[in-house]
Amino acid sequence: MGADLDPLARTALWTASMRAREHARDDRLFEEPLAQLLATELGPQIMRGFEGEVQRGIQDPALAVRTRFFDEAIGRAADSGVRQFVFVAAGMDTRAYRLDWPAATVVFELDRPALLDLKRALVKGSGADPGCGLRPVGVDLLEDWMGLTRFDGQGR
Repeated sequence: MGADLDPLARTALWTASMRAREHARDDRLFEEPLAQLLATELGPQIMRGFEGEVQRGIQDPALAVRTRFFDEAIGRAADSGVRQFVFVAAGMDTRAYRLDWPAATVVFELDRPALLDLKRALVKGSGADPGCGLRPVGVDLLEDWMGLTRFDGQGR
């Protein structure tokens, strides 16, 4: 799964694999139980390939630190009354499922339609439910997406 995604969309599988690795640590900075599933079999291959060529076994903590930082910032915003969040280039991120959302919160996830379709299928098979109103919006962020005038609730 995921092999039919374009190269840019595949980076979401790599990021999910990095999140799964952080989730597996005893001293993890965040929990992301769906990450391993969303990485598919391709994510760890991409991650190992990149690390083998560039980092030679060094685990870069930037993703874990960044994820924790934004989780806390989003939580503070939600606690202060913000009820709509837009995640641009959402990829395989699962904040809609794993963060504690106040009632009536809506999360819009923008990314490539094929990637969001794969994510939806994988999560559906897991039985996980979002803790908010989740609205995937399929757009090619490399194109003119600002003129998006129609939203059918299915990400199209």
